[in-house]
Amino acid sequence: MDKPEQGYIRVLLVEPLMPPVEMIMPAKLEAYQKVVGGLIEVAYPFDRDAKMVAICNEEGKLLDLPLNRSIEYDIIAGTFIVCGTDPETGDFASLTDEQMKQAKERFGPIEIFSVELVYEVDRKTGDIKFHRPEDRGR
Repeated sequence: MDKPEQGYIRVLLVEPLMPPVEMIMPAKLEAYQKVVGGLIEVAYPFDRDAKMVAICNEEGKLLDLPLNRSIEYDIIAGTFIVCGTDPETGDFASLTDEQMKQAKERFGPIEIFSVELVYEVDRKTGDIKFHRPEDRGR
């Protein structure tokens, strides 16, 4: 993909249950909000030295958006984009070829999440019990 024009950035679009797609988009708050479907939040699925972030919907889980990809100890709900960061200004920036490769490797596998079963650990015995959420307390 060609280098984007001034005012645009090269990002990786990650939608639930879909392979990620490279795209060029306007480098504007309104464009980020449109892609994620609301207010934006920045997540850090890579170490800080990678100079990459994920821009996702701040209220994704509250809005019951579909679960998308896991990051560390959380799951991003809804569509998100991965972009670079400018170390001097802190602004969002285009992904380099190497960053794009790393982001595609990280988010290439489609993840499916199920909340059909939950588990509880018995504090006295350490036993693990699985049940459906609606059966809790029975």
